[in-house]
Amino acid sequence: MLPQIYIGSLAIPSYGLCMATGIVVAFLVSYYRLRVRGGAFDSLLMIAAVAMAIGLSSAKIAFYIFSYGVDRLISELLTGDYSGFSNAGLVYYGGLIGGIAGACVAVHASKYDFDTYACVIVPCIPLGHAFGRIGCLLAGCCYGVHYEGAFAVHSVYADPYETLFPIQAVESIWNIVLFAVLLLYTRKRKRGYLVLEFYIVLYAVARFILEFFRGDLIRGVYWGFSTSQWISFLLALVCLALIMWNRRQARTESTVVPK
Repeated sequence: MLPQIYIGSLAIPSYGLCMATGIVVAFLVSYYRLRVRGGAFDSLLMIAAVAMAIGLSSAKIAFYIFSYGVDRLISELLTGDYSGFSNAGLVYYGGLIGGIAGACVAVHASKYDFDTYACVIVPCIPLGHAFGRIGCLLAGCCYGVHYEGAFAVHSVYADPYETLFPIQAVESIWNIVLFAVLLLYTRKRKRGYLVLEFYIVLYAVARFILEFFRGDLIRGVYWGFSTSQWISFLLALVCLALIMWNRRQARTESTVVPK
């Protein structure tokens, strides 16, 4: 583990550095893709800013709720004590849902072409996420179950003498694969909502499986499954239903004979 990276006497949190790097890399790749497909830089910047602001806030709120409950969150906000909230970690699903909602609002409010921006931005989400998971690996959070095989790691949040499965690195690799798959999927122009639904289904299925190799319990376990597994199941179910419905609608429209 490497919670901090030192540059001389300056200590930089490795998680924050990796997350910031992921955001910058994802934005730069999105900008390159936008130039190829056609679009405005200021539009991309505005969408990214809104998505990041809402996404990071919702990621913190989700972490606080999953860790301490809604009652404590409301109580501290009403008393004006924001220290617990500001020091809270991040939950990816909270950030993903909030970020997507923020980006969709920004696109539709500004009347941008949703298909273009979705096809440009969505493939870069797992790219940025891959850097974030490397940050988790270095910081020691989101650690894996007990494991004594190759590439075993340690965590400052678990028993320092226990070897753990490198689940963070595995998820980072999967995100890189997902990034490549989405690049191939969007080589030809696609409907933006199909790209988004396709990404969510692929990530949710993988996340459901990967959660079995997680060893931290702070995210909560209910009826034998973690909070993230329940969210993964619901998101995959909803998106699969939407994909099937959209395909049925497309077939119906293609069979309509114009008068």
